[in-house]
Amino acid sequence: MDKQTTASKVAERKIIKARTSIIQEGRLGIASMIVPLILKEVSESVCDTMATDGTHIFWCDKFVNKCDESELKFTLIHEALHCTWAHHLRREKRDPKLWNVACDYAINGELHRTGSVSYWKMPDDALFNSDYVGKTADEIYAILLKEKEEKQKGKSDDESDGNSESDDDQSDGQGDGDSKD
Repeated sequence: MDKQTTASKVAERKIIKARTSIIQEGRLGIASMIVPLILKEVSESVCDTMATDGTHIFWCDKFVNKCDESELKFTLIHEALHCTWAHHLRREKRDPKLWNVACDYAINGELHRTGSVSYWKMPDDALFNSDYVGKTADEIYAILLKEKEEKQKGKSDDESDGNSESDDDQSDGQGDGDSKD
């Protein structure tokens, strides 16, 4: 068995163990959101963490294998909440990357607000900004879009003045978040 196959098998077993553990903990409501989602491994170039389309949970073995069980539980719940809140259906014509960032902030804020972070560990690189706790993905998207547009306007003003800067550290909509996903 080659290294990649072994890493994939280890990762898949870790996900199944985390999912089973949620059930065994008696968190049946949460488990009922996760279990129907079909696990599907993808390459790091497709998704370097986990993602969902409402039917699948896509996962990258490198991400899964660096997470401990508590972080995997958090991430599985996070992905299930994308489905529960119909984020995949509500994007409409919004910028896909910015919409996903807004949704991540909303979910992680809600998990933080409800105390879920005391049960499961939010991965260190998860998007969280205390300013967004209690806000919906739609509200956060509007804030992030406004910030992005203001930054782009500022850049075009700088360019017309001949003072163009090349850094674009906020163009992904991560703003001043405490960490990123």
